[in-house]
Amino acid sequence: MRRALRLRHIATDHEIFTPADGSSPEHQRVLGIREAQGVVGHWLDDPHNARDLLRLFHDRGQSFEHGLDEYRRRETLAAWLERQIEFGFYRVAELHPPPPLPPNPGAKAEKALKNEEAPAKEKLGWFEVMVVDAWGKPVDGVELEFAYEGTRKKVTTPGSGKIKVPDVPASFGSARITNQKAVRDAIKPRWKDKTQPEEPPKDAVNPERVEIDGTNLVASVESEVLKTLVLVMLPDWMTISFIMPSSPDVAFPKYALESTDGAYKKELTAKDDLVPGDKYLQLKFENLLPGKLYKLTRFDDAEISQVIFDKVRYEEVVDQEREMHADMIEHGYGEFDFDHPGDKLFEDWQAGEGAA
Repeated sequence: MRRALRLRHIATDHEIFTPADGSSPEHQRVLGIREAQGVVGHWLDDPHNARDLLRLFHDRGQSFEHGLDEYRRRETLAAWLERQIEFGFYRVAELHPPPPLPPNPGAKAEKALKNEEAPAKEKLGWFEVMVVDAWGKPVDGVELEFAYEGTRKKVTTPGSGKIKVPDVPASFGSARITNQKAVRDAIKPRWKDKTQPEEPPKDAVNPERVEIDGTNLVASVESEVLKTLVLVMLPDWMTISFIMPSSPDVAFPKYALESTDGAYKKELTAKDDLVPGDKYLQLKFENLLPGKLYKLTRFDDAEISQVIFDKVRYEEVVDQEREMHADMIEHGYGEFDFDHPGDKLFEDWQAGEGAA
């Protein structure tokens, strides 16, 4: 049984087939490798072709990396097809055009002509999303806005946390949480006296983390593939570690963390060191406010100061690895070490290591 796939093209239809399938009487000619690779982009411009090729991609055990947008998924699919053609796993044939109608068609020919001109019924797919918390328990009341091919559709998750959008002509789209504050307030009690797991729930299908305190509440979706949105909470604190100055005093060096709108401001010095007695100055800033931009400044005395970072989003401050000057920074989930020669803090670090 042939497993070839027919694809519509501008000039003539194509068939993509495996060497095991062999050629068919319908083949007018078999395209060369470069010519075949050149029509991949044209195939993907047609929604019907794109959906069929996406099924072929998954049938061959392939999957997309988490977090890719529609453009990157299309690029990944195109690159995979081109490699399959280059290595000979698939070949592409140009099909013979349909035979012409007789000069004076009778009733039978007229009927055939009407059937030929009748538009093919579009095959529609679906998007499906499951919304859960960090432990895999469903979250209801989440308003999702699905966007695809210029269309937007809003739905709300039921008690099961799973919602399905039927009759979708697109292969790819996006789902965005629109009621962020209501969802955050509803699920925040679930984190009381619990430690959030670092890994997604084991039974989550195609999971993607969504930081409910963050600003990017959009996830990519693809036709006929379940996507699990795992809602996670960001920690509201940040610790930073610097080499302890050789002669610290009560007032300096001073580190000031503040939000750009002035709603949050906290200053810490050597007296706030988390682990007194070692060679590091470890400071912890707590009760950070979501949705703010933050600035961290070091004051060596009343007149000398250095901005370590500025206008950094809340979720980057508390959770994501960032480059800092000769410091180690811990955001609740790990430590990172960065060195920058020529920087005053780097020179302090060198002096500290030399003394050690």
